[in-house]
Amino acid sequence: GTSLASGIERDRIGDRLANLEEREQLAAVAATDGMWDFNIQRGELYLSPRWRQMLGYDEAMGPVDWRGLIHPEDMTRVQEAIRQHMSGISKVFESVHRMRHSNGEYRWMISRAMARVDKDGRLRRMVGVEADITERKIYEEALFREKESAQITLQSIGDGVVTTDADSIIDFINPVAEQLTGWRLEDAMGKPVEEVFRAFHEETCEPLENPLTASIRRMRPIKAVRPVLLIRRDGNEL
Repeated sequence: GTSLASGIERDRIGDRLANLEEREQLAAVAATDGMWDFNIQRGELYLSPRWRQMLGYDEAMGPVDWRGLIHPEDMTRVQEAIRQHMSGISKVFESVHRMRHSNGEYRWMISRAMARVDKDGRLRRMVGVEADITERKIYEEALFREKESAQITLQSIGDGVVTTDADSIIDFINPVAEQLTGWRLEDAMGKPVEEVFRAFHEETCEPLENPLTASIRRMRPIKAVRPVLLIRRDGNEL
């Protein structure tokens, strides 16, 4: 009887160690932020102390329904990401969605997880890590609004405006610049600025270094001092 009890206990310990080892392996898919481990076969949901701290659910509050915390507007997208991971389309489940904090407000979370299935393809276990990115989302939204406001301003002013990235590739021209160059915004985007704003010396017709490219190269404002001839897309000269 003692030997049998010892054997059963050893099996239980071995099973628990294997369970913990698998949890560590699955959690290695991302940084160690808040971690959750849902064992479907046992109906057990483990939430790490860091996860509980992020969303305000301590042990005394009882069981937590992870799916139930997801914002209703994000649920379809989260379920689709899980389905793609389960079907093997994506190696890792990854989603950015809102989850309800214990105080009732929703926090933006980035979630990464990996699933384990049984021999019949049924979900056996899923382990994931989550990080609170609410502050980043607020910053991104503020930046988007600021950019949108700047775009509206550029659309309405009376000068031609061309903006590019650091490699002088156009990412925006306003309506006045469209009229001057003969290029529409959708055609100009992604083109080198020299292709759209073709500058030549008015008297000698020699090509001039594009002032925008020169400004980027010299890291300072540039003002053309020689008469500039602009060749439009249709070949007309300004």
